[in-house]
Amino acid sequence: MSVFPKEFERDYLRSTDWKFLMLATASILIHAFSIIYLFQNYPAKTNPVLVKQAQSRFAKKYLTGIENFKMKNNSSLGYFNSSADKIYPNKENNYHAISFVKNDFISKKMPIASPKNGSADGGISENQRLVRNVSHIGLLGVINSGKASSSADVQSFYAYLDSTSLNLDQKRESFDTFEVPRPGVKYSHSEGFESIPGFIFEMDETATDAAEQIAAVQDQLPAENIQYLKEVLYSHNPVIQECYRQYLFIDPDLAGKLSLRFVLNPAGEVTYATVIHSTLGSKPFEEKILSKIRKWKNFGIIPTSKNEIRLRHTYVFQ
Repeated sequence: MSVFPKEFERDYLRSTDWKFLMLATASILIHAFSIIYLFQNYPAKTNPVLVKQAQSRFAKKYLTGIENFKMKNNSSLGYFNSSADKIYPNKENNYHAISFVKNDFISKKMPIASPKNGSADGGISENQRLVRNVSHIGLLGVINSGKASSSADVQSFYAYLDSTSLNLDQKRESFDTFEVPRPGVKYSHSEGFESIPGFIFEMDETATDAAEQIAAVQDQLPAENIQYLKEVLYSHNPVIQECYRQYLFIDPDLAGKLSLRFVLNPAGEVTYATVIHSTLGSKPFEEKILSKIRKWKNFGIIPTSKNEIRLRHTYVFQ
């Protein structure tokens, strides 16, 4: 018979911390099975999050390289090197310069001049020679200036710009003569984005080509109003540029053509906008552009007898 009181006797079942033992055992089993499962079923596909992060880093590096290249060359007239914020100065715009080409037809036809200084000088780069040949008469002036259309400089432009995307052959069939657009401030010569020259009115459904459609509008709208609509349309290009610049961080390979149709009411407000043709393959980006266009309300009062004016415009992102 024990001489110790009963309360001092050791009870192993009661004194053992069973809760701790069960948690430790469960933790060991869970970790062991997890390690075995991961070794047997390791990820075979690329992680989309990591891919987007890599694309974003590449886009930042690529855009930074372009900006450094432009700052190094420091040419305000260069087709490849100019910055759009120099041509369209605006303190509120902090967008990266992405080029667009604006075809602003002037009221009088100007004689097309041929580039005279086409020979390469010692120490002058290829880009600088191209700048010197086209900065004063515009790209269309060079292409359609007789002998200049077969020069090495123009062929270089064809090779760099991929003339098939500009539909130059189709434009030649639509026009007998070209009016040379004004150079300088009417162009942005940097890289990446173009606003296809001009826009097409769609007021006359019986018209068979763009020239007839524009003529139909000119019968109802004064020339100064048509010119004003063009100026307002092109004033929205920086917004389109900024959308494109931002989306490059998501998809650095985004490129293609986007044709849009939008409708203006007599008050100068966009009441409808839709995509009629696109080779971008990016629905989110297209919807983002459409959302911007649907907010345009600054075209002013349009003196027309129609209830609406339908416009078609094409952007090329490259």
